[in-house]
Amino acid sequence: MPEGPALLAWAHRMKRTVSACHKDKAKTPVTGRILIMPRCFSVGTEAKGYVTCRALRDGNYQSAMDATTDVQQEHLWPSEMDHERSAGMEWEYLLQPRRYSKLAVSVCGKTLAISAGHHLVFVNFGLEASVMKVTANDFEKIAGRSQDIEGPNSDQDKASQMRSFAIPDGYKDPMSVNPDALSRLNIFLVLECSNGDVWLFVDHVRLIRFEVHSRHTEWEAEDLALASEVWLTAWNGKYGPDWFQETTRPSAALHLWRTKKQNLLRSGKCSKTSTTMILDAMCEDMTTFNGSGKHTATDVLHEIGLLPYMPLAEVVRSDEIFARFHDGLLAYTAKFKEKKYVERVACESNDPNPFAFHHGSNDAYIGSYVAVYRRQQVKVTKAVYNPYVSQGTPYCGNMKPVPDTGGSIWVYVYYHLCPDSSKETKGVYSIILAAPPRSWKVARWKPTAVEKDVHAEGRKTTLGSAQFAQYNANITHVTTGNQPLAAIRGRRPVIRTGKRGRPLKAKTLAEREALEKRGTHVVYPEAQLARIQKVFDDRAAIANPNAPDTYSLNVFFKRIPNSDDTSTSTTTTSKRARRR
Repeated sequence: MPEGPALLAWAHRMKRTVSACHKDKAKTPVTGRILIMPRCFSVGTEAKGYVTCRALRDGNYQSAMDATTDVQQEHLWPSEMDHERSAGMEWEYLLQPRRYSKLAVSVCGKTLAISAGHHLVFVNFGLEASVMKVTANDFEKIAGRSQDIEGPNSDQDKASQMRSFAIPDGYKDPMSVNPDALSRLNIFLVLECSNGDVWLFVDHVRLIRFEVHSRHTEWEAEDLALASEVWLTAWNGKYGPDWFQETTRPSAALHLWRTKKQNLLRSGKCSKTSTTMILDAMCEDMTTFNGSGKHTATDVLHEIGLLPYMPLAEVVRSDEIFARFHDGLLAYTAKFKEKKYVERVACESNDPNPFAFHHGSNDAYIGSYVAVYRRQQVKVTKAVYNPYVSQGTPYCGNMKPVPDTGGSIWVYVYYHLCPDSSKETKGVYSIILAAPPRSWKVARWKPTAVEKDVHAEGRKTTLGSAQFAQYNANITHVTTGNQPLAAIRGRRPVIRTGKRGRPLKAKTLAEREALEKRGTHVVYPEAQLARIQKVFDDRAAIANPNAPDTYSLNVFFKRIPNSDDTSTSTTTTSKRARRR
């Protein structure tokens, strides 16, 4: 599910369009309008319907306020199926063409808001929805009447109702493993801008949801401010303040959350509070931890030095642990407020193909903003390492704090398997190997090796704003590509797109191969795997009743390649480790 950092990157990209001006003497601001695509909406099941769109109007709003007869995309929208799916529905009035109006974009946690004139839309991205920018010309090619096809549903009736758009072959990279994987696109919402930019809200699993709020006065940018009361109307106030953009309100919400949990523990009325692990609480409670998910929650707990399956009660009871938790959350989310995050992750691709995988944004996000989640190794800094050492007596006697002059150390990440197969969370990621204290009254989770690093996930939708289905299908694979790549002779051609920044050059065969090797993952040495098993099987802390009632890191390992580890020497982390 897209988490706060991904939505923040999309919002920054959209704001560049919204805040731009036309290249005329008057510097006219860019305007736009919102289109909905009911032909792609989910129909749910007989047992439970699914509502993709909700439309709410105040009593004074009339459709004639922003209606227009100047329809530039009348050959694309609305279609007969749009009218058929909207008959008698609350959003039917939105199919009437609207004039271009002033725009605004904002984000709060896991909700993105866009306004165009009298209409404000709150978007929830579900599991794998995303936003992509195309040109008006690309939009005509993708959403043309000839591209409107039946969906892939095995039920013929549902397939005819839930339509898709066939993607023309020109957008498919012949060097991907299976170019036909990029075959269709489900478009639910469109922001059409007067400067030719078109923003598509797409979701190949059709779980996206959005609310449209229409009123008699036009929405202003000030209405979408984070402290505005407008956000209380989104999703019935289910979502709280945004940790990735704010400081004061999230801090107050966290203290209020602690007070409520303490009261429940004292009353003894809620057994779930005492058994819920802190990772689950951070992923489920969006009134307190808005924007967080498994990735961000796992990484912040790593930087604080807490096991992800620590009981929530241990965090709220201890003043010391709660203070570390509170300060760690603020410190972790502060990095996403920096200008560097916008420049490196929310940057525009210079590839003219809107479906091209954005390697620059993806590498910046994975390299700088993912610590232990789905990673095999992590570079632990002195600030993170030393608190781990000081938390208790390590089981490895030669562990020492990193000197003040020291920098960092590479350590392995472990995937702890849940002993209870009935729980939704099957495992967590941590560098901690030691057993939890007996006072937690929880079964020991078994640490195992992480099978694949996030760089080797291939087409799987994972992290950041770049790794989504429509982009992953175009990832280059030189050795297994559908067509052989001929070497480029002479000077490489420059691809000029009219965008700002350095123009794109055609990639050489060596560059294509280098992109493929980025997915090579690290393999744990056999000696390390044996040590993991030994720690779990016969660690004295489990069997010895006199063991200290604390936990800490069991073992740290530097990344030192050996003769049995030559197959993994192509990774960036391995190269850096060898230089150390």
